[in-house]
Amino acid sequence: MSMTIWKSRKRRSIIVLLAAVALISLSGCSSAAVSLVRYSSDIGDRSAVPAKANITVNINTSNVHWRFQETAARRSIVNTIQRDLEQNLFAVGNEGMFNVTVTIDRLAYSEAQWYWLSWMVYPFYLFGLPLAKATGAADASLEISSLNGDQLGSYHSTRYISRWYGIYSIRSIFPSTANEGGITRDALRLAMEDLKYQFLNDQRAVALANEQAGRFPADEPVRNVLPPVGYDQEIDPADKLNVAVIDLDAISISIPEAETLTNRLRVELFRTGRFVVLERAKMNEILNEQGFQETGCTTSDCLIEVGQLLNMQQMVSGSVSKFSDVYSIELRIFDVATGAIVGAAVEDVTGSLSNVLTSGMHNAVLKLIR
Repeated sequence: MSMTIWKSRKRRSIIVLLAAVALISLSGCSSAAVSLVRYSSDIGDRSAVPAKANITVNINTSNVHWRFQETAARRSIVNTIQRDLEQNLFAVGNEGMFNVTVTIDRLAYSEAQWYWLSWMVYPFYLFGLPLAKATGAADASLEISSLNGDQLGSYHSTRYISRWYGIYSIRSIFPSTANEGGITRDALRLAMEDLKYQFLNDQRAVALANEQAGRFPADEPVRNVLPPVGYDQEIDPADKLNVAVIDLDAISISIPEAETLTNRLRVELFRTGRFVVLERAKMNEILNEQGFQETGCTTSDCLIEVGQLLNMQQMVSGSVSKFSDVYSIELRIFDVATGAIVGAAVEDVTGSLSNVLTSGMHNAVLKLIR
């Protein structure tokens, strides 16, 4: 009888433990609203329009996730968007030469937790396997007009981001103050980058804005426009560069970790829409056929030789190092024809290696292609 009671208590304890973990995983973060929403962006050209603007940001709270609805969150979103436009679009000049209105029609977050279909798969979720998917969405519009009300340009963008997560990574995805809005914030950044990109490529609107700012005529108004990193951006294949990526050097991290980060680097380069990225398996196949060993290829001469064997236009190499709790990503991009370094970037990330994977590599690639 005592053995039966003991087994019953053990069974109840296990059930209570699993229920507690389930509640923790569902909550993800605290129930408080997001009070800080901040993102960084390098998309823009401050020399395109030599003037500042009166920037207004409107938020349609009826289509905004509840975590972004409180006053502090909305104020943070407004400040972030205004800072983005002032730093990346409008140069220092006479104050208020344009009226710029950004309208946020939607900031959404949703989860598809298919693991609840069976308790048999839930233990795998506890081990951190990605058994649930979260989606962040942002819908925004941009209107630019003269002070007398003449519209110079009107643009709209919708962006979605979906990521699979496990119980230990939900806090980096779910909207919270700690991650400054999670993947919903990331979707907002992509939408704003797309809006800036649309405006800078609207030659008529840029010319009118330059006339309004007193530049007659507009001399090379758009010189350094960076395409946004998106998921549905269509780029003319003829404009893409063939690029291959050498495995990143691992300094104070493991080789498998460096290989994982190298794979993410290939994905981020592809996402820019600027490159045709050679797959690692195909690259190794070609090098093996040529009898070339990639291992230890770190010098520029070696990289150029690899690029020639692969018939690439550019080669990307770099390293990931760790010192204390700071990870440093160093990237270089070589032109195979000339052997010159055409781009370099350094991105320091504080925290865990997952931060390097999810945001660090993305930011490093943006810096690399500037």
